[in-house]
Amino acid sequence: MAGCRRSRGRRAHRSPNLKHDLDTLNIALEAAPSISVKAELTRLVPFADLVHCTPPNWLYTSGRPNRYNPAGVECIYFGGTREVAQAEYDSMWRGIPGEYQPVTTFFADVNLKRVLDLTDAATLKAMKVDAKQLFKNWRRAKRPDPDATPWTRRQ
Repeated sequence: MAGCRRSRGRRAHRSPNLKHDLDTLNIALEAAPSISVKAELTRLVPFADLVHCTPPNWLYTSGRPNRYNPAGVECIYFGGTREVAQAEYDSMWRGIPGEYQPVTTFFADVNLKRVLDLTDAATLKAMKVDAKQLFKNWRRAKRPDPDATPWTRRQ
């Protein structure tokens, strides 16, 4: 994404001392129950972030680790409804410069075959994730919990 500027450089974790074990993650993903999803999903992105990319990154994906993806795995986040996407966007920007900036709204019709349902106890067990971990304030964390999952540990 050369020539692309993101409006918020803040990330939950900047340390190079975190190792991601993709082989272990892949094994867990293969064993985890999954569902299929056919729906219209919604995403909000700061307009300035799109116009400062040459060419524009319309998918606006991130390969940065530590939310729900390991390093190098491109991810994109959507809300199940416009209201959910708006609530997440608002909570991210509330009280900081840029709170009232123009926003671009994306809608995507998806037909996904293997989706992890993180509301399902069997999925959480297979992924070795505690439901409480999903609700931690990852944006304000100084670093991710290296013991949170077997594929995320300190070097």
